[in-house]
Amino acid sequence: MFRRTSNRSPTVELQMMRCDEAQLAILRYVNAADAAATLLTPSTAAVVASSDDEDTTPATPAQSTVQLSFTGRGDRVHVRGLAEVPALHHLPAVLGLYEDVCVTVHNTVRIIVRFDLGAPSVLQHMRAARSFIGKPWFSFVRYEGLEGAVCWGRLRFVLRAVGRERRRCVGLQRMRRVDARPECVLTRYGCICQGWDFVASSEAYPALELVDVTRILRAKDVQVD
Repeated sequence: MFRRTSNRSPTVELQMMRCDEAQLAILRYVNAADAAATLLTPSTAAVVASSDDEDTTPATPAQSTVQLSFTGRGDRVHVRGLAEVPALHHLPAVLGLYEDVCVTVHNTVRIIVRFDLGAPSVLQHMRAARSFIGKPWFSFVRYEGLEGAVCWGRLRFVLRAVGRERRRCVGLQRMRRVDARPECVLTRYGCICQGWDFVASSEAYPALELVDVTRILRAKDVQVD
């Protein structure tokens, strides 16, 4: 939208109209994609469901992530296929599965956000997609560690099922607190400096961790330094 309207001859009013048209078109596309993702065909329903008692969204608004349904059309792939991505080459060890095991993955997961200061919770969509409207989208999130500590990471995949066993997990690349650079303007205004967490100094990609969706607190805005 910016490239389409900035530094052009039309008036400000015309530029605003063009931005509004582009935004409406994008929102229609996203809503249509989300609606299509919630439809299950008979073939995919057998893959995702492990029993006949599917989770259903309650009539009243959900108050926690555990109340949300975890449905939608997923992709069934071998662990070996996912591990072909260089950043996921340790995936079999992280999942504790053999490479020929089939898993069902998705590119979107919904959560109910939890805020620190008691603000009302809202529904958020987290994405782990190689291509979403033509560009990669891997959400940065804040989540609870195994010992209750607050952690940060970037989603890489959403795990829906292992074979016919339902799962509600995400795979993410871990981050860790690092010292900020002197005179960093972002730190001065309250930002927290993070760096990638590596298992060993010889590794080329950050460490992977499997996290239950109920431990995700909310999305985080990360500015790359």
